[in-house]
Amino acid sequence: MTPGFNGISKLANSVGEKYFKHNVVNLASIADSENILVIYSDYNDKNGKNYFLGQLYHEAGEFFIHMNVSPEIERESGRVRFTLAHELGHYFIPSHRKKLLKGISLSFKGNPNDKAIKQIEKEADHFAANLLMPKTLFIKLSEGLEPGLNQILKLKDNFATSIESTAIQYIKLNFNASILIRWDKDFKVHHGSYSQKFSKRTGITGIPPIKDKSVYIQQQVQLIENNSLPFIEQATTISSWISTVLPDSKKDSVGLEQTIKLGEFGGITLLIF
Repeated sequence: MTPGFNGISKLANSVGEKYFKHNVVNLASIADSENILVIYSDYNDKNGKNYFLGQLYHEAGEFFIHMNVSPEIERESGRVRFTLAHELGHYFIPSHRKKLLKGISLSFKGNPNDKAIKQIEKEADHFAANLLMPKTLFIKLSEGLEPGLNQILKLKDNFATSIESTAIQYIKLNFNASILIRWDKDFKVHHGSYSQKFSKRTGITGIPPIKDKSVYIQQQVQLIENNSLPFIEQATTISSWISTVLPDSKKDSVGLEQTIKLGEFGGITLLIF
């Protein structure tokens, strides 16, 4: 039986805190302690097509994690570490491990729209974030840091995680009334996640009704690139981004908007109120 997201958080936090050494969670030590062999190799085809990032297998009574890492990618990069932590999540979450022991695959090879598989992947992602960035340590290392992207970038360096996964953990731990907007390489909004404080302030639950800001986001990215900035920030309002909040209404307020590009895969905009 799956312990639920709160239970998964506690499980991951306990493992992460145990193996937090030299200011980072040592994933290799976790795998070694559980006798899990981690194999790094380039599994892409000759055209560079990526079939998977990582995969946990159980075979002949042993667990193996295959990591699809091309030669130009650093094994300790934030993306690779998150993938490995995700696969460890499949091992540590009891219901996931039980399926693997029965020979049931947890991959998307069957039906990528399978709700059960999507739920399993969400649980493994949740485990990974809390394994790499245990709550108590995340909060402790956040003390005294300037709220927002400056804080997130420093925490990202501390935990050796990606900017996006660190930002998501920042939102989940409810530091302030904030919403994280992920946009793709075409500057279209892909999804948004928000803190409990933001939900309480705006009354928003479920999928946030984010306005189409693709032209504006593209302009912000151009300013970042033209001026060689790590990110760009300015004042904004909730109503500028959320369609259900009217300008100058009780739910509207002025806050901070920060936008950063994430390579060739789009970027994120963080709004703090």
